[in-house]
Amino acid sequence: MRSRSRLDVGTVPELEQALQPLLEERFGDEFDHALLGQALDEVDALYGGRAPGYLASDTPYHDLKHSLDTTLVAARIADGLMAAGDPFDAEDMLLLVLGALFHDVGYLRRTDETAIQGGALTRIHVGRGEAFFRHWLARSPLAEHAPVAAMLHYTGYEEPAASLDGRLPERHRRLGKIIATADLVSQMADRYYLERCRDALFAEFRLAGDPPMTSAEDLLAGTPAFMAHVRRTRLERELEGYYRYLGHHFRCSPDPYMAAIDRHADFIGKLAAAGDFRRLRRDTALRCRPASRPPGMTLS
Repeated sequence: MRSRSRLDVGTVPELEQALQPLLEERFGDEFDHALLGQALDEVDALYGGRAPGYLASDTPYHDLKHSLDTTLVAARIADGLMAAGDPFDAEDMLLLVLGALFHDVGYLRRTDETAIQGGALTRIHVGRGEAFFRHWLARSPLAEHAPVAAMLHYTGYEEPAASLDGRLPERHRRLGKIIATADLVSQMADRYYLERCRDALFAEFRLAGDPPMTSAEDLLAGTPAFMAHVRRTRLERELEGYYRYLGHHFRCSPDPYMAAIDRHADFIGKLAAAGDFRRLRRDTALRCRPASRPPGMTLS
């Protein structure tokens, strides 16, 4: 099995350590490590409240760690594609990793938005994130690729996947569907996923005025059906089954991410059937560690 390191990362340096061997093996000097380093610095600053014009992240579910985990999964899916013989060049890998890093920045509040909480931006966060990423690319050496930012809409529901399929070129569709796949897989494979639904996701839903459920327990009760729907409808059909390439990356089946998702689905299904969620005892506060990336640190 490849990549025996754990499935999640807690800080930007840990993501760098996980990505570096993969990027070096596949692309060597063809990959723009310096630009990725700049993006990592900016993401770290944005979520930590150190970026001019932005407040620190206040969303307990869609946090920095989630964006880092999504980035790692996306890179591993792309590596699996290459292992399966599908061409994937260094520029596409860079656009993929950058898109994954920035895919949820729309939850971050600007300094003139102190009166709201990030969770209230749930319904519009993808469009905000696309605008940010498009502007970021336009100011980078990848300026000609700024329109690729539209691929981030695959991660949300502001625009149907079928509509995106009809207006985006195949290259951008593939990148967007890999990021959207990684977004879902990284969440459901998180070892704290079920507790995070209870402790963090429900709170964000309440701020968005979204859920028909009245309690976190209601959300948990619907989680088995949600996970089944995601597997059947989103991952398999709308996103074209890209998660399967994780098996090529790890050289095993099921891969560790999908095995974790299967365990979570089985466990929450049993708890939901019994109507008793007291066995969810992990402390979600232990999942997050503060970002600690020294300024100027880059992949080498």
